[in-house]
Amino acid sequence: MMKKNKIWIVSEVFYPDTDIATANIATEIALKFRERFEVHVICGPKDYERVSSNTRDNLEGIVIHRWNYFNLDKNHSIKRLIRVIGLSFGLFFKSFAIKKEDKVFVISNPAFITPLYALLKKIKRFNYYLLMHDVFPENLIAGGYISSKNIVYRIMRRFFIRSRNVADKIIVIGRDMRNLLLEHFPQSRKDDIVIIPNWADTETVYPIKTGNSNPAVEPGQKITILFAGNHGILQNLLDFIKLTARVNNPQLHYIFAGGGATKKDLERYVSENGIQNITFLPPFPRKDINKTLNACDIGLVSLSDQLYGVGVPSKSYNILAAGKPILFVGNTETEIPRFITENKVGWAFSYSDPEKLVAFLNQLQVGSIPYLRALGEKGRAAVGTFYSKENILEQLLHLVSRTTVSTVKMSHPITHPV
Repeated sequence: MMKKNKIWIVSEVFYPDTDIATANIATEIALKFRERFEVHVICGPKDYERVSSNTRDNLEGIVIHRWNYFNLDKNHSIKRLIRVIGLSFGLFFKSFAIKKEDKVFVISNPAFITPLYALLKKIKRFNYYLLMHDVFPENLIAGGYISSKNIVYRIMRRFFIRSRNVADKIIVIGRDMRNLLLEHFPQSRKDDIVIIPNWADTETVYPIKTGNSNPAVEPGQKITILFAGNHGILQNLLDFIKLTARVNNPQLHYIFAGGGATKKDLERYVSENGIQNITFLPPFPRKDINKTLNACDIGLVSLSDQLYGVGVPSKSYNILAAGKPILFVGNTETEIPRFITENKVGWAFSYSDPEKLVAFLNQLQVGSIPYLRALGEKGRAAVGTFYSKENILEQLLHLVSRTTVSTVKMSHPITHPV
């Protein structure tokens, strides 16, 4: 049997922590690459959420090189910074066994592995693929962590731009992200920035025929709007909750399921203001994702208006896979709202124009639930066409399987409306 070429996947998180989206994505990519490559994975410690796990720490046919230090609390700002720096250097130290003839596939978290692996690429000259799930340090501006005029930010941004551009191929997950990177990328190499989005888990996420399975509301008595995922600063959920206070519609109920840095602040605000139509649910394991996403009539995706090109809320695809239309609130020029409007599978609003969102929420009626279900069915068909796991993983495998990266050209799989 011919010996397979070796590919190294570098990711902050990996199996068995597949309740985390990035870890699940990295694991699925590794399993797919196993078809043609000898797969090695460099990753951080397991139990990312700091919850004890008895799950086995190996996958057949995949060699895991784990850096087991700096597993600090990601919700504490100082500890999170120490974790990011410590893990970045740890994943770099684990890379010394990589050889020139190997291929290296880096997922862009933690942030500082991008310049470190750019340095390694310069030294060892391997084929280097960079998958951008978010864009650092530009995402710090969107989160309000630093000013764009800050000299430290400007130096850091220039440094990271040069580091990103070292990659042979940069894989981005949205059109706005590609546009942002092209601003500081050689035009002669523009085809080296490739759009391959994340996928929908259409096999494990699907519509439940009984409709809304929300335990807090009797079926058919309310329209339930669900936010499921990380309650972080960039999600801008406090502004959304404050907007709901301006809505005069007793037929609406909101659910916020998940955890994150702002969860306690949201719960405190709702309690102090006596808001009765909001329910908070704890974080949920991946095995319960289908049940959770079916506990609504509309799936909510919320992000700061400042977010452009620095990330894509990939959970949107699973909302559609569950047969639910999407209510997007944020920058309407980004990937998800563009897909929503192109395919007519939901609604997109901006926080900068709150009156339109309030008017929309006020006009929702229980009698429109059949219409919402029809939109959801259309959304399910859209992700089945453009965002199936099999399709996306095949594109990634095709990209890295070419002998010379300069020969690869990929088509954008999501520009054709349903």
